[in-house]
Amino acid sequence: MEKYIQLTAGLTDIATNGIFLVLVLGVFLIFMVLPKRKEQREEETFLQSLKIGDKVVTIGGWHGIIVAIGNERIHLQLASGMAPAIIERKALSRDATHFIYRRKEANVEGKNEKKNTQPNKVVKKEKKAPKEAEKVKAAKENREEGNTTQKGSKE
Repeated sequence: MEKYIQLTAGLTDIATNGIFLVLVLGVFLIFMVLPKRKEQREEETFLQSLKIGDKVVTIGGWHGIIVAIGNERIHLQLASGMAPAIIERKALSRDATHFIYRRKEANVEGKNEKKNTQPNKVVKKEKKAPKEAEKVKAAKENREEGNTTQKGSKE
């Protein structure tokens, strides 16, 4: 009977360790592998969505405009007047390109939308400005007239 109890105790330890190992591997899968797969998919869609005229940044930090696109290589115009550089598609940085160029484009579009949505407020401010300027001008003239009369009375 004692051997049976020792055997079942050993099996429960193995089962407990096995369950713990499966849980650790599950957590590893959830937090490490799945996000990496998502990044790879985003990188692939970025590389497939490139078109001529797009502004991009390479992983080496070079900024340029795409002039021609091949299966594996891209011709990148780094400066006007220079021959285009030929680089590998994989050498483009999705994160840097998005951070520098895509964000700026989104901000410019957002600003244009804001300007278009509030034209009345801008017009009202422009109408008020001349009235305020006239008030300031009149106040200055009143002060100057008051100063000259005071000076004249003191003499």
